[in-house]
Amino acid sequence: MVSAFKVESHLNNFMPTGASESYPYIIEFARELVPQPRRVLDVGVGFGSLGFFVRNYFEAKEHFRFTKREWKIKLIGIEIHRSYIQSLQKQIYDSIVIGDVFDVAEKLGTFDLIFLGDIIEHFSKRQAHRLLSLLLRHAKVVIIATPLGFKKQGVVGRNVHEAHKSGWLLKDFKQYDIAKKAVVPRIRKNEKVLVVALRGAIQ
Repeated sequence: MVSAFKVESHLNNFMPTGASESYPYIIEFARELVPQPRRVLDVGVGFGSLGFFVRNYFEAKEHFRFTKREWKIKLIGIEIHRSYIQSLQKQIYDSIVIGDVFDVAEKLGTFDLIFLGDIIEHFSKRQAHRLLSLLLRHAKVVIIATPLGFKKQGVVGRNVHEAHKSGWLLKDFKQYDIAKKAVVPRIRKNEKVLVVALRGAIQ
């Protein structure tokens, strides 16, 4: 029997997801800073891991809302690479917008919480700061996870958007209102992950 969630072969068996070590910090920062989110945006859906965690911890664990018809949070995703979106993500998200975040984010309204999980390293520093300025105008909290420092990566799975263009340290966020921060060691790699929660303009 073929799984309904089988990833198309032209993705070369690649589906983007973040470092496992960052997820506890992302979720706990979110639960502390925005305990009752009504609208959540996930920029760069990829495999949909962060969307699943929203449903798991903010719906099921907190309020015993286990089925899609019970869910109260409006969960929207943005993904530039259409082929990443399979049946799995469509079950988790209320809607997924295919396109460039700069073209679509402003049209989506405001959010209690915006995730940028392993995204900003795919932009130049200048582009990334422009993106943060845009998203912070539309959010209470923006949570970012990214490799600490520059991690070399080129085109992956035929997706040019997977190439890394920048590396990030905590000092790169000093111009923003930092609510929470953590530098997290990878368990099986000699690397670290930076997780930063920024307060947005909407309070």
